[in-house]
Amino acid sequence: ARRIATKLYLSIRNHHNWGEQFESFPSSDVLEQISEMPPREMRRAWMIAFGNAKLARRQHLTCADLPESQARKSAIGFMQ
Repeated sequence: ARRIATKLYLSIRNHHNWGEQFESFPSSDVLEQISEMPPREMRRAWMIAFGNAKLARRQHLTCADLPESQARKSAIGFMQ
């Protein structure tokens, strides 16, 4: 999962002009958190994290930039 997450990070960063503004590789804590997500969520999570970091005027991503994984959300309504 970490390798998939890293490949996605690099792909997104390298295929967008704004990607040059960010670190070459994600930090290990961010990578650890995103690797807990299903692969289908990772690309979306990276894009959201890049956007959140950009809005915060940072050149690195933090765990707080990542969205909460759908897999980790609690059950809704009567399912609780």
